[in-house]
Amino acid sequence: MSDLTRDKLKDSIYFDGFLSGANESIALRGNYIEDETTKETKVKLFRKQTLEKYLHIAIALYSMGKGINTVKQQYLAVLTYMAKYECWTPIYTKPTLRDGSQLNSYIVEEHGTMLRLLALGVLLKISKAEFSILVNIIDRDKVVDNLYEFFIKAYFPERKQTQKEIYNLDKSTILKVYQKLRDAILLDSVNSTDEKLEAESLVKGFLQKGFYHKHSGFHNDHKYEPVKLYYGYWSFEAAAVTCLMGLDDKSYRKHKYYPVDLADYYREQSE
Repeated sequence: MSDLTRDKLKDSIYFDGFLSGANESIALRGNYIEDETTKETKVKLFRKQTLEKYLHIAIALYSMGKGINTVKQQYLAVLTYMAKYECWTPIYTKPTLRDGSQLNSYIVEEHGTMLRLLALGVLLKISKAEFSILVNIIDRDKVVDNLYEFFIKAYFPERKQTQKEIYNLDKSTILKVYQKLRDAILLDSVNSTDEKLEAESLVKGFLQKGFYHKHSGFHNDHKYEPVKLYYGYWSFEAAAVTCLMGLDDKSYRKHKYYPVDLADYYREQSE
């Protein structure tokens, strides 16, 4: 493996191939979008897929060892695309019931994507105006999630959560997957040493047994060949919670899913 790659599963040659394939995919979808015979619903789907490719490229750049500023510029391109085009559309991001109505939540995979976008925004220290692009979409979709709100309040501390979450307490996959991280943020206002240690233990537990799950859109992507789908397994949400809560990450900073360079970048920019 290249010494420059942050990722432990693939080398720089692999990621060069991934970037080439991702850009080809974006160009192909662009052709369909520009084709006047393409149905509007398909255009929205192709735009959503293009958005995802832009995000995957940003993550791949981090995985292959590129500088944080390079990653940030690609991430900002994702936000620019979201602001310019209708690409995060409820028809493809929210659960639809039999009667055609939609729940005010995101599908599990899309929930994770939005969480990743929020956490990356925090870690990259983007501006309030840039972060608002995500917040406006979440509010438009009337989606309420406690982890989302935790990250949003880093930029909008006076924000009031006017609605409650609608998750099924017994069946929700989202609650099951993110429970340890959700429990950790409940300790944010507590300053005792024991509570901080508990929060750190919860984040570590999430990295070990919560983050990499079968319901994510990237599960087992590293196994696919010759098609290159893998762009890196990183828990940006764990790092963002760590940074915002001021936790000591020494017990998990070497974990394979923990983006330590982004956590350190956040701290450096906050000094």
